[in-house]
Amino acid sequence: MLRTTAIIIMVFANSSAYFFNGNVNDSFRIISSLAAPLFIFLAGANLNFSQTSSSKSVVIRGLYLFITASMIDVLAWKIYPFGTFDVLYLISFGIIFCGLLKFGWISDFVIGFVIILFSFFLKGFYRFEIVDVSIFESISINNEFLSNLFSRAFVDGWFPIFPWLGYMFIGRAVVNRFESLKGYSILLLNLVVFSSAYFALSNLDLNPVRSSYVEIFYPVTGVYLLLSLSFILFLVISLRNTNITNTLLARRYSSLGRHSLFVYIIHCFFISLCAEVFPARDTIGFFLFCLIQLATLYLFSILLGVSLVSKIMKKLPKPVIALLGLK
Repeated sequence: MLRTTAIIIMVFANSSAYFFNGNVNDSFRIISSLAAPLFIFLAGANLNFSQTSSSKSVVIRGLYLFITASMIDVLAWKIYPFGTFDVLYLISFGIIFCGLLKFGWISDFVIGFVIILFSFFLKGFYRFEIVDVSIFESISINNEFLSNLFSRAFVDGWFPIFPWLGYMFIGRAVVNRFESLKGYSILLLNLVVFSSAYFALSNLDLNPVRSSYVEIFYPVTGVYLLLSLSFILFLVISLRNTNITNTLLARRYSSLGRHSLFVYIIHCFFISLCAEVFPARDTIGFFLFCLIQLATLYLFSILLGVSLVSKIMKKLPKPVIALLGLK
């Protein structure tokens, strides 16, 4: 359910750049900024379920995802790989780094928050002026170019290691203690923190739109940190305290999240091919585009669950299955 929630928010957030020129409602921007931390948190949480995986399998899994991210950059966005350090690059790095460093949940919490807090000391290095380089343009591979790639990976990419890797460590720590997340007092506390952070952001000057991306975490601020973590914990604790995941409606709702990587790939190509040529360019057109996109993604997710399609997919070479997220 959590992955599906993140996917739905992501579809609206990523699509908005093609329909609005910086004039976006603040509440929409705040809500749109909740998908990324949830995805990254869940990627870390998933590492807790693969604690017994060998170091070799962890590295291979991360490298496959890195290749998938590069293919999306080249084939969908027509830019050089690694140039923006998008979310899949971060998760691929995190899978390897976090997967090889297997600590207890307390250590994961401490490391996660240290990474996040350390990012606030690095703000003097933030540029937030990434220029995507088309694969049809020539570039010079020199020290400056390599330095820029390094900088984007750690401090000023779309999803730099500082602070976003911290969310993966915290995700693994929280899931490790999932059974102890009981009681409505913790739930209420996170709801209060989230509501307070939301109200504060609604009355502050938000970070400017970055290259048509509406999310407000360029860069991450202290208030946004409270907003995103309280939102995630509220959802996780809500699931822990209810049986909603066992209902038929919840199972159907969760179908998008079962193959989240494959759905994300389709989403990227859908936007790159259809967004700029979609005939209706107003607000109604935007919502129509998002609904069509969600219906398409849902259809793909349903097809993957069909027995015949599933058997065909399983016959594909293992590297192809891994690259498409069909495991």
